[in-house]
Amino acid sequence: VVAREAFSKIPQLFPTNHLVPRAWGRIGDCYLQMGTADVKQYENATNAYHRVIQAPGADVTTRSQAEVGIGHALKFMARAKDEPEKSNLLKAAFEHYYSVVIEKNLRPGETPDPFWFKEAALNAGLLAEQAAQWESALNIYTRLASALPHLRPAVDKKLEQVRKQISAQKS
Repeated sequence: VVAREAFSKIPQLFPTNHLVPRAWGRIGDCYLQMGTADVKQYENATNAYHRVIQAPGADVTTRSQAEVGIGHALKFMARAKDEPEKSNLLKAAFEHYYSVVIEKNLRPGETPDPFWFKEAALNAGLLAEQAAQWESALNIYTRLASALPHLRPAVDKKLEQVRKQISAQKS
């Protein structure tokens, strides 16, 4: 709560400062952590992260982190819900992760932030696997291995598991 209040002072006192989008991101992070004690805080987290995404001055790293944060919040919200709301929240979480993976969140001249690209891809891939969307998982992990070759050994294991599922499904 103390951190959230401190970060909240930046947009309140300096609304045109270039650090405002980052402050909203950290406010979202605070709400995300508070959500473990009160599920209602996840909605506050998504609201803060949306402010980051909409901020004209937000850089690609800050926007990507916010997309992943929204994905996390929606995924955590889904835990407390029954079907079909649970599935809808998980699909929405996937879409936020996936928007980073397919570089939908990039503005002209930007390149993906490698860390947040990896986080988004791993989370999107996991949700695709949990939903038995094996072709989507395959595409996501293939894209991850191509974009970040140093992760290839770890991603190859995931690709192997997904290919086994695809083969089993066709059998």
